[in-house]
Amino acid sequence: MISKILKWSPYIILLAIFAYIWKINQLTPLWADDYCRIADSVSFIEAVNKALSRYFTWSGRFLVMVINYLVFGNYPGSIGIFNVVNTAFFTLLIFVIFVLAFGRKPKGLRDGLYLFLIFNLVFIGTQGVGEVIFWKTGSIGYLWGITLELSILIPFFMLIRNKTNLLANKYLVYGFYAVSLAASTFLEHLSLAISATLLYLCVERTTSKNRIPNYLVVATSLHLLGTIVLIGSKGNLARAMLEHVQPLSQRIVENVSLYYTQGTLGWILIFFFLIALTNKLFVKGFKKSILWLIFAIAALTMLAYSFSPTEQLFNFRRAFPFEILLILAITHLASFTPKVPLFEISLFLSLFILSLGHGSTLYRDSLEIHQQSLERLETVDSLIQKGQASLKLPKIILERVEDYPGSGTEYIHKYTYLSDIGEDPKYWVNVCFAQAFDLREVALQP
Repeated sequence: MISKILKWSPYIILLAIFAYIWKINQLTPLWADDYCRIADSVSFIEAVNKALSRYFTWSGRFLVMVINYLVFGNYPGSIGIFNVVNTAFFTLLIFVIFVLAFGRKPKGLRDGLYLFLIFNLVFIGTQGVGEVIFWKTGSIGYLWGITLELSILIPFFMLIRNKTNLLANKYLVYGFYAVSLAASTFLEHLSLAISATLLYLCVERTTSKNRIPNYLVVATSLHLLGTIVLIGSKGNLARAMLEHVQPLSQRIVENVSLYYTQGTLGWILIFFFLIALTNKLFVKGFKKSILWLIFAIAALTMLAYSFSPTEQLFNFRRAFPFEILLILAITHLASFTPKVPLFEISLFLSLFILSLGHGSTLYRDSLEIHQQSLERLETVDSLIQKGQASLKLPKIILERVEDYPGSGTEYIHKYTYLSDIGEDPKYWVNVCFAQAFDLREVALQP
């Protein structure tokens, strides 16, 4: 019995992670853009037509917009399903990072420890978890996108490790084609970086007369096609004309500076790199290590964003793909850590204390926000029944935070994210909130 528990411990840990993240997803209310697409009922065809209109007027992320219109267009019945799917994407991200870093599926207690390490690196080490994982619009665009992009890298990483029979089943190959095309339509800068990397691998393998499976060439072509469709959107060009464009040199400096301030992951990377240097297998294969490929994708992601004519306002959610690639590099280096029971026990205890402290803080904040959101919705329903169409609503507050900056009510701090209505009825979030509930106008109480 104990041996079976130890064997399946990685998946028990993944299940525990799933349960916790699902609960937080349940407690997270709608914010900002979420309200802008609320409707009574939206069919798939209607969602496609609305997304197509946005493709030509505002954003090339066609598939992201289709999902958004389906989720929020069928509110509130769709939110329960969304919370499960969104949690599954987060759990899948942890799993995919492990598979890419270790070159195999997790098995045994030790692998469970490294899955727990990945969870802590993502949950605590990144700067915008609240925006990327729990804010619903943000998670569709960023969490889902980075998870799909990393997933399609698995066969390519296996190819580098001389494992070419990963997708022997034709149905898996067809599914891989679909994921390759879909993944390329989420995030412009990441999509361009991945396409460039995959194209390089295909060309390099062909020119060096190394065999590359045909399905990887097809998948690369589909991903490249999706990238062109995404970046070449008329809506992206139209939005670029409306937004303030900073000079290229300034964008590069600001991007590098923000990435550099991510000190926690940087020090952890150095720590595991020094440990990996003690492993003869790592030192021997260093020149051909997948570490170089990971760093190349990360660098291309940052440069692609700097040169992008859209998404000029740099924030934590846009740094998330870079941070995940950094975590992937850390995990790969950790795979060369020698088996030292004392170190592994100490690591587990440290991770457990960290996740318990941060996890309980997030749960407390989420519960506090959730209760206030329910009370607000009850107030809205009550006032609407009384025939009122112009509402003044109380501000959602956190006891441990004094105030939120910005024209609306916005608070961004690691795993806690709020983007609420403000005091100005014409503020865009207020307008979306009013439209969602068929109100004339809505604002915060002064």
